[in-house]
Amino acid sequence: MAPATPRAGLCLLSLLGLVGLASAAFSPFDFHCSPACLFGSIFGLMVGLAVVGLLIGWGIAWFMRRRLDRLEATNSDLELQAV
Repeated sequence: MAPATPRAGLCLLSLLGLVGLASAAFSPFDFHCSPACLFGSIFGLMVGLAVVGLLIGWGIAWFMRRRLDRLEATNSDLELQAV
């Protein structure tokens, strides 16, 4: 079983994702701005979406791990009752 990710790391990832999405949302996304501005908004959007995807994946894995632990505990209880 893999060790749990520390809460500080998750908070940092959440903050990075929010900053990336906010920078992409509030920067002017038009083709008349400088290439650096355009690159910054696209890069911010990509980083934000990647981090949000990682957090969603971590949440699904955490939920499934808890569900599996509960099912294993129920299974062992049933085996003890059958004996």
